[in-house]
Amino acid sequence: MLPEFAVTDPFSSTYREGRSRFCAAAHAAGGTIESFVMPDRAGPVGEELAIDAVRFGAADAQRLLLTSCGLHGLEAAGGSAAMVNWLMQGGASRLPDGVAVVLVHPLNPFGWAYASRGNEDGIDLNRNALDWSAPIPTNLAYETLHPIVIANEPDTAGLAAFSGAFAALARQHGMEWALGAVASGQYAFPDGLSFGGAEQAWSTQVAKEIAEKHKPNRGRTLILDWHTGIGPWAEPFFILDAARDSADHRLVSSWWPDRSIHCDDVVEGASIAYRGVLADRLRREIEEHEGGKALSLTVEWGTYDIDRMVEALLMDNWLRHRAGGAPERQDWIREQLIERFIPSDPRWRDAVIEGSEAIFEDAILAVSSWH
Repeated sequence: MLPEFAVTDPFSSTYREGRSRFCAAAHAAGGTIESFVMPDRAGPVGEELAIDAVRFGAADAQRLLLTSCGLHGLEAAGGSAAMVNWLMQGGASRLPDGVAVVLVHPLNPFGWAYASRGNEDGIDLNRNALDWSAPIPTNLAYETLHPIVIANEPDTAGLAAFSGAFAALARQHGMEWALGAVASGQYAFPDGLSFGGAEQAWSTQVAKEIAEKHKPNRGRTLILDWHTGIGPWAEPFFILDAARDSADHRLVSSWWPDRSIHCDDVVEGASIAYRGVLADRLRREIEEHEGGKALSLTVEWGTYDIDRMVEALLMDNWLRHRAGGAPERQDWIREQLIERFIPSDPRWRDAVIEGSEAIFEDAILAVSSWH
């Protein structure tokens, strides 16, 4: 049984609150929720963990906005607030003819419930959407970094040592190499950063099922995935899965002419060859099997500078794999981790609410006019 919440504030501090607010707002908007319950797992107070999906718009709509949050667990609060606010503001009642919107909330319920970016198996789900029948990619750069990861704790001295080692590697090999080591995905060290797993995860399979069920037949699909942690403070940062000189990039740039549409140059202009990105996999499967057209767009909400965000990855990894000492210390580190991805500053939260509402409306208008 879900706890009852009056939906007045879109932001939630826990998965349990977030699910309740989302479901209440979706029901109030007239939606029918389909819940994919995680098998053999429960939240911190025994609550059910599930991915909830709700569709608004005609069943035969040929234009679809498929939007999701929480792929990286604790980041969900930002995208969840965006979805809840859109529902609260009556967005579902203002859809143009021929347009449908599917909200997926959240893709990683375990991660949000336990304040981690990883899933129930410690996997970075945005590195898990590989073709698992093909050879698994290697990340030789991360092999150099892994001993540094496991040697340091997320206290003042440990974070300084880790940041210093990361900076030294960046000076030696370049920022592109260093960020690729940290963030592009690796499949050899289950206790390491950006571990993509050894097989398809439950959340990945559910996301593919939802996309398969709702995709239009030879229509147009915009996949919009909400994240936090990249970009300037309280600003939306757009990342498109397309080459900078492509027609797709020109199209999306025309939808948001006042925004820079980034490709893989997401941090300090460095290009990162990401592996196993979920939205990219969904886009390709939609296009391959239906003959329609799909684009995948990530919208990040900027929080803190690159050094603090790299430190946050170490915090998350330590809490998951090496946490020890007093519970109070673990709680303090977890609070710092959450703050770096979901700042408590009301100005940041107001910016997310106001900005995401505009992005929702722009995305729906773009999909409706996409030919």
